[in-house]
Amino acid sequence: MTWTYDVEQRPRLEVRVPAGRITVETGNEGSISVSVTGGGAESVEVGQTGDTVFVRRLQGGWFRSGSVAVSAVVPTGCEIEVSVASADIDLRGAMGATTVKSASGDLRAETVASLDVSSASGNLQVDDVEGDAGISTASGDVTLGSVNGRLNVKLASGDLEVGRVCGAAKCSSASGDLRVRRFEGDEITIKSVSGDTTVAFPAGTRLEADCTSLSGAIRFPKGDGPQFEGERREVRMSGRSVSGGISVERC
Repeated sequence: MTWTYDVEQRPRLEVRVPAGRITVETGNEGSISVSVTGGGAESVEVGQTGDTVFVRRLQGGWFRSGSVAVSAVVPTGCEIEVSVASADIDLRGAMGATTVKSASGDLRAETVASLDVSSASGNLQVDDVEGDAGISTASGDVTLGSVNGRLNVKLASGDLEVGRVCGAAKCSSASGDLRVRRFEGDEITIKSVSGDTTVAFPAGTRLEADCTSLSGAIRFPKGDGPQFEGERREVRMSGRSVSGGISVERC
């Protein structure tokens, strides 16, 4: 079954289903198209309120097969909100502010205006976050290409890898490695119980670092590094680890 709705200045897609697969891609301008398939499609309600198109389970509905496949085509910059118990989510194209709550399932996205994710289990991969990113996950790896705003990540079990961060960052992990390949913000705080931490800073950084580890090594680059002409950028770093190492690198 397929539905198409006209939208105006602030398009928004809300998906709330227990289980299945959700695929959203950009392509339509001025409308949102939604297709729902699978054994539980008859138990799903699709509708519109203002510029918001919603997909949700009917009150008292049940899924014969336990899952549905939701596919949507939305305008560029469409806001996305997804709440699922168990589903993989694939966002293709440039989305607006994106919020995801998931008990189980992977999230893959290309570009989002901002990111707010809470997940119990599943991997997360996002190429580009144009604004702030907030991520909390109990189990799963997090891979971010670039975050142009602030970054706040809390991991219970899993690795974090970020290509580039432009704003202030707070990253914590109970078990897993943390790596930021290029930090361009003014303050970064790292907390780790078990796992190694690596943060790289570009040329022209004047770093004020306060790093401690009970049983892990702390490493800083040797030498003065390449010559840099211009005003240096002051950056504060706080690193705390129980049994992991902390490494500061140049990039």
